[in-house]
Amino acid sequence: MEITLEVCVPGPWWHALTYRFDRPLPPGVRVKVPVGRGHRVGFVAPDGPSPPPGQGELKEIEDVLDGAPPLGEELGRLASWIGINYLCGTPLALGRIAPGFLLRGQGAFQEDLPVRASSGDSEDAFVFDPRDDRRWGRYREEIGGVSGGILALFGEQSDAARFWDLLPDRERGRGILWPSSGGRALQRAWEAVRSGERSLVVGGRGALFAPLRDLRLVVVDEEASGGHRFVDPPFLHARTVASQRARLWRSRFLAGGRMPSARLFRMEGGRGSERPGDRLFFVDLRRTDAVAVAGVRDPLRIGAATFRETKRAVQRGMGALWILDRKGYASEVACAECGAPLRCPSCGGTCRWERGRYACPFCGTPQAQDPSCSVCRGILLQGLRPGIETLWEAASDLFRGDFPVIFWAGGKRGTLEARRALRKSGGVVLGTRGALALCDHLSVGCVAWIDADAEARQPRYDARFVAFRMIWESLWRGGRCEDRTVVVQSRSPLRGWQESLPRGWGAFWAREMEERRLYNLPPYRPLLSLEAGLEDKEALRKALESQGVEVLDPGLGDGMLWARPEHLGAARRALEPFFRIRRKGPFPRIVLERE
Repeated sequence: MEITLEVCVPGPWWHALTYRFDRPLPPGVRVKVPVGRGHRVGFVAPDGPSPPPGQGELKEIEDVLDGAPPLGEELGRLASWIGINYLCGTPLALGRIAPGFLLRGQGAFQEDLPVRASSGDSEDAFVFDPRDDRRWGRYREEIGGVSGGILALFGEQSDAARFWDLLPDRERGRGILWPSSGGRALQRAWEAVRSGERSLVVGGRGALFAPLRDLRLVVVDEEASGGHRFVDPPFLHARTVASQRARLWRSRFLAGGRMPSARLFRMEGGRGSERPGDRLFFVDLRRTDAVAVAGVRDPLRIGAATFRETKRAVQRGMGALWILDRKGYASEVACAECGAPLRCPSCGGTCRWERGRYACPFCGTPQAQDPSCSVCRGILLQGLRPGIETLWEAASDLFRGDFPVIFWAGGKRGTLEARRALRKSGGVVLGTRGALALCDHLSVGCVAWIDADAEARQPRYDARFVAFRMIWESLWRGGRCEDRTVVVQSRSPLRGWQESLPRGWGAFWAREMEERRLYNLPPYRPLLSLEAGLEDKEALRKALESQGVEVLDPGLGDGMLWARPEHLGAARRALEPFFRIRRKGPFPRIVLERE
């Protein structure tokens, strides 16, 4: 006798698909099913909401791949929680949780993961200390006192590797440094943890879904770091999901960092922080000498304090960092005749000038070698806001061989090259904010922010926090930070969000949280960013407003909308019809901000 089973096939749709089979199957086991003209691997769904009607004649499950759920009960429940709380659906959540080899149908699992039978509630603890050695020492103490499963997440893979090297042999013997890449290395690590061979996992956000048995402790370092955000759908935050894992296991959750996020500041009660003292200098860009740049309208401006502290650091045998978080020769290009920006024909983004070409920083599409203005057809273009390539040329000329000027190219290779050059002869490294990773390996005596206002100008509700956090990190990251000075070049020095820098993150959050509460911004109310085709934009607006959700048009793109639901349930009811498998056209893109 045939029965019907619901199967979660990883994809952007929110619902399970229904198939015929000759017997019941345990929830969570993998099955091979027909989808369209091909075949996919899915997971048998537990009882839940029925799929939408109109799927036509039911197809049959082709093969059963497991005798027991490979992800176990806890990760299965976590997928359902993610689907509801991140407005992405359980199928897409399972596609994120399951490693690639599972989705390809490899392996066969007959033993289920154990479920911890525990009474009581999970326990939250926080450790916010700007110095890595003191904060990490607390993590090591906590890890040494736990005999069960432990998950330790870091905002950067390099931090995870450094922390791993500091663990005693006993802990490394039962643990694993989670690989940052996929393939066989990831499969071996995943299977070693699932089997119980390894009970301690240390890694970046990729380790978030390690299938640990009897999870007793979850540690998240630098919980406010953007490195914990996933950069493709579903746009999860590793700290939030890790906290939910701790709750499902009724485990201890320990979060820390140099400063807290808005959510944890609110939870912790808002205590103060360590102050930088006299290591912080501010430069008014309006009172500095201008350095003209060929082909760029805006000049570079470098203050006397920047030169002074840079030379002082190099004379003491330490390195210096100059940070300008704008890539390319000019971060924007515009028509010199009408002022219209040069737009990317593919995505509509503003193009920049880099490495001798015009390119879109958003989709990466290169533009014509000699483009013309799309508004007035003018052929005379000029750069706006000089970028890091411009700064490198200017700095090389200004120092005139006094000491090396090194261009940080980004990535692991660029970091290694900069480290070798500084260790050999000292000097100054020019790069974007990623160059702060050099503080982990070298004695950096000065960090100069050439345009500290750049990040705070971004059209995001948390732009001031991101700007504050970057400068705060540069004060404390790495060794010998007490000997480091930080120069902040700004058009509004010591005003607005910068006013709190000498007083610490407690003063910053006290002011910032009051404004967020006033305007119902995260963490007081979730904020949705939606992107869809023009034909769907108005339909999305009407659907959300019919459920009482406030909708805003940010003016950032033709298909962009912002929404501020009082409750996520209202947004989910409005959006669900747009995420059915039989829908025509692309699915909307949703980013949920809750922090």
